[in-house]
Amino acid sequence: MTDSGASLYNRHRPSGFDDLVGQDHVARALTNALSRGAPPRAFLFSGPRGTGKTTTARILARCLTCQNSDGPTATPCMQCDACLKVGRPDWLDVVEVDAASSARRIDEMRDWLESVRYPPVSSRYRVTIMDEAHQIQKDAASALLKTLEEPPPHLVVILCTTHPWEIIGTIRSRLQHYVLRRPSVVDLKTVLSKVSDLENISATPEALDLVARASDGSYRDGLGLLEMLSAFSDGTIEADDVISLHGGVSRESVVNLVDAMARGDAATAFAELEGALDGGADPDQLMRALVAHLRHILLLQQGASPREEWGLTEDDLATVTAQAKSLSDQQVIMGLDLLADAQVRIRHGGADSRLQLELVAAKLGRPALGPATVVSPARAATPASSSPPAAEEPSPPPPDPGPPAAAVETPPPRVATAAPDEPPPPPPESEPDYAEDPGPEATSPAPAAAPGGEISWSAVIVELQDLAPSVAGILQGGRISEVTDGAVTIVLPNETRRTMLERGGNAGRVAQVLQRHAGGPVAVSYEVSSSEEEAPEAAEVAVPLADDELHDRLKSMFNATPET
Repeated sequence: MTDSGASLYNRHRPSGFDDLVGQDHVARALTNALSRGAPPRAFLFSGPRGTGKTTTARILARCLTCQNSDGPTATPCMQCDACLKVGRPDWLDVVEVDAASSARRIDEMRDWLESVRYPPVSSRYRVTIMDEAHQIQKDAASALLKTLEEPPPHLVVILCTTHPWEIIGTIRSRLQHYVLRRPSVVDLKTVLSKVSDLENISATPEALDLVARASDGSYRDGLGLLEMLSAFSDGTIEADDVISLHGGVSRESVVNLVDAMARGDAATAFAELEGALDGGADPDQLMRALVAHLRHILLLQQGASPREEWGLTEDDLATVTAQAKSLSDQQVIMGLDLLADAQVRIRHGGADSRLQLELVAAKLGRPALGPATVVSPARAATPASSSPPAAEEPSPPPPDPGPPAAAVETPPPRVATAAPDEPPPPPPESEPDYAEDPGPEATSPAPAAAPGGEISWSAVIVELQDLAPSVAGILQGGRISEVTDGAVTIVLPNETRRTMLERGGNAGRVAQVLQRHAGGPVAVSYEVSSSEEEAPEAAEVAVPLADDELHDRLKSMFNATPET
């Protein structure tokens, strides 16, 4: 029925609805419609590439034109000319048209409409299968619409497309629309195993699993890759052959990489990543494998039950379950967010895939490298980067209404220290409180020497966002500039924010959080960024103009003359 020199995918196209794998909903609906003897006259098959849209259309054409049945049947004989010649260019009763090249414009559509007026040669129906139907231009679509409204009694039209939303609504409303689903890994492995047996191709289960996952939900891609591997391999196709030829990703590499990032072991994570990529793994496939793996972990963490469609063996499922227990929800969600952002940058920004994967590994291996960096005493002397805060951070608080009356004559010093042995003074009744009531537990710790060590500024901000969101907003754009024994210095963007921290117990809240992160009592001082200090103390005040003066300036600016 097919040319022995044809591709593996074309040689093993399903010939009946029973042969369709993973499209049971479409096969059932069409079988029932055909069994009732009055099938529709216009169909629309949509779905991702390689899911069997054209194949399903050919099966339907056989069912409608089979010469050994008294009418439309769900089980074509596969022996008559109508069944055997479907898909061949010399069979006039079933014609396949590429809408992207042969029926896109109005003139081409008119030629096709003229040809379908004539009855079929030897079948009961004349069937037209129109691929890439979404590329039909507007005028041609209008001509097609008229035919769909009043079709000849012998005509059946089947449109196939990957973009059904681009077909005008008046045409879609006249079609029976069937959506073909992307096959699961299990469905792909079933087809690959069946074709391997028919073609006497020897392949290990691990190799077929990698081929199925690398196919990205496309039967055509999977069988095409299997055909390449059969030529590449000297004997049995092994998992290493898939990695070498196509850049497949082993499950062991994915599991080890996630384990290392979960432990915060950035060095091991980079070693696993470099080993996989240097061994032939494709960065894009590795990224997709990580997304799928973390998705399974997330679903298990949220109480979902494992599904057969995941294509996991018992050992793989045990590994994923163990990782779901060891990882926190925040780690998994952060990993999925970072991978999604990386995929967007690769697809739309042309970013390097390998570099994006390395950035994800670094941020997951050391979470402090995400929103902000960890400041240690050894690095405190080096000023932090002056890059602007991330776009997702809260906007800065409203400007300060003005300093307290007592501070008008004598400006406050640039550095203010929150004394650890007494609580901050309560705010005046006339001043707004920019933080929640700190409560008795928010009082500053007793004076003691704070141990030297690292303090994560991002972790401090995150904790303050839960404890006092307004204080966290004031600190956005700031940084830790110095950490010494018993003292922490924070640099703020401007004088207004430093003043706001002195009110309402705000400084006490910051000291309370820093005490927990430093492991002991600390004295906190605040400085204003050098860019703020170098700014002029007073800006020129805009004075409103009188109406006459404004009128004269506008006339001069635009060289206007009064109308006569």
